[in-house]
Amino acid sequence: MTDSCIVLLPVYRGMLSCTIDKGVQWSDIEHLTLYGFATHDFTIDEFQEYSGLPRPIISECITRLMYAGWVEVVETEGRIAFKASPRGLAVVESDSLPFISKEIKKNLYYIIDKLSGSVFPIGNITLVSELKVIKLLKSKIIENSQIIPATFSPVDLPGIYEITNTILTNPSEKFIGYDSVKSWRNSNNYLKLTVTGDEIEGLPNTSGPLFKGLIDNHMRSFAIMPRSKDKFKLTNPLAKKEWSKQNIKINNDDLFIGGASNKSLLESVFSGARSRIIIHSTFICIDKFEEKIPLFKGAVKRGVDVSLLWDMGEDDSGAGRTLRKCRELLEKNHLTRGVSLHSAPTKSHAKLIVADDRGKGYFAVVGSCNWLCSGFRRLEVSVRLRHPCLVADCVSMMEQLIRRPKARRRLLREQLEQLECKLRAMPEIEKGNCSAYMISSASHEFQICEARDNAQNYIFVASDRLGGAAETQILVATDSAARSRKVDVTVCYRAQSGPAKGDKILNALTEKYGGTVQIEQKSGSHAKFLCWDSDNIVITSLNWLSKDADDGNRLGEIGVVLNAPGLADYLIEQYLAIS
Repeated sequence: MTDSCIVLLPVYRGMLSCTIDKGVQWSDIEHLTLYGFATHDFTIDEFQEYSGLPRPIISECITRLMYAGWVEVVETEGRIAFKASPRGLAVVESDSLPFISKEIKKNLYYIIDKLSGSVFPIGNITLVSELKVIKLLKSKIIENSQIIPATFSPVDLPGIYEITNTILTNPSEKFIGYDSVKSWRNSNNYLKLTVTGDEIEGLPNTSGPLFKGLIDNHMRSFAIMPRSKDKFKLTNPLAKKEWSKQNIKINNDDLFIGGASNKSLLESVFSGARSRIIIHSTFICIDKFEEKIPLFKGAVKRGVDVSLLWDMGEDDSGAGRTLRKCRELLEKNHLTRGVSLHSAPTKSHAKLIVADDRGKGYFAVVGSCNWLCSGFRRLEVSVRLRHPCLVADCVSMMEQLIRRPKARRRLLREQLEQLECKLRAMPEIEKGNCSAYMISSASHEFQICEARDNAQNYIFVASDRLGGAAETQILVATDSAARSRKVDVTVCYRAQSGPAKGDKILNALTEKYGGTVQIEQKSGSHAKFLCWDSDNIVITSLNWLSKDADDGNRLGEIGVVLNAPGLADYLIEQYLAIS
């Protein structure tokens, strides 16, 4: 008989006190039934003969349609019939019947495992409190047991959208918001699993292959389960190459190339917003911050809520002093209620903006510009994105960036979580000729490989600095494409830095790669992008030639991948035209 082992997996257990939009989803049969009653009034027997539908189905459809106010009773002597009401006639020609809903309060209970970060509803599982586990282990009641160590960082926990999207499986229920005061999450629980040979009992019903594989690997590593040749390959669930891909409308006016262009963009953000502006800038500088006070004033006067996120001051040692001086400027100009300057760094080099546009929806800006520390004298490249899912991705990244450290205020996180849910619930918009998706940190390496393996005509790289990552990250890869397929390769930089500083290093790189890669200095440029073959662009915060993309900071760099006819040709042409 095979011995069994008790395995305890640490989990977070939580509850969201939610506001749910609960309503009626209409079937095609109900729509056809309403259409029938819109053409003529029928008794149930007459409609059964007319439609061929079973009587119980007809009765159920009529009941639901009458509840919606779309069907009414027509009573004459000796005859009770039904017909479409004026309200029913108003909606019957629609492609689908409108969703009728009401707001309700609902508590959603969930767990998040600390091995993979997967979300599960609470049901058909056995949870054991940490206190009980300690008592059981001390009393040796559980002799043959294992506790799986937690490997998932609390910073990377799923957000509210991921949780509600997993738990709310009823299509008639839509998440609106939640009450953070009534909601809770604790980390003092364990999921109890029983392992017997190859069998694992106690897993949540919705466990996916990744979660099961991680459990399986852990068990095998402790020889609790027999080893197998087809052992599950470990993958980090967070090391995804990309966010969801969208088809969007984009044109040259959505690319902002040059300092003056990005300055105009920032001014339009502040003049156009009616409710919300969130900016993430790597640096904050006192003098440049003061220059933007009139922009802050104009927005706050209209009731706009402005949130400013950052990573460092003008230099590493002066972040505290810079923050204090900037706060003094806000107080002096009576802006402390409307402008929130976060109190701690985000540990990200990203440059992002999310804002609403004159009440017509939200947009995001991704690129190279340090919005709170720029005089707009350098050549910057940014792109404006209006697709709700892409904007939601940027909002999600911002929310994750302010999860650390623990002292951060919770209010902005809640606002960002609810904004993300709102954006993701928006209806599909008209598709365009451009595919787009967000990327971060290590995912940039994948884009370099894409250019290396697929470029047929040219590869163009723009970076602020040329440093230690130039050879291993860019030059080796692009040299390979140039040698194997005769691809034209150009890399541009503004200044040398770090271990690549000095004429000796530059001469060595030029001598080694000069036959295949054109290395050029672009004075005054701060832009960071990668292009290949006319249509492909990656606009980002990453200094391709000086910063290692995979430095372990998952949201340390943020960019967007775009593919649209001629977009890369246009960007390079405009970039080179600016002296």
